[in-house]
Amino acid sequence: MSGSATDFCSKLQLQIVSGATTVFSGTADSFSSASAISLVPLNAGDSQSYTFTVTLNSTADNTYQGLKASQPITWSASS
Repeated sequence: MSGSATDFCSKLQLQIVSGATTVFSGTADSFSSASAISLVPLNAGDSQSYTFTVTLNSTADNTYQGLKASQPITWSASS
């Protein structure tokens, strides 16, 4: 059975963290409309890990049950 809610992405909370730095915190809706997010600066040859945490808002009721979301992410780097 699929849910009938039409605002699913507004109920998905996304947080992207690198070390102690939060680089994004908001809904999947606001993430999809963000033009760019500032990542942790890197020096040549360095690497950096990011942790993505997604939670469903506690106000979501049974109409959200069984719904799915996917969101492509494009990474780019420049000097």
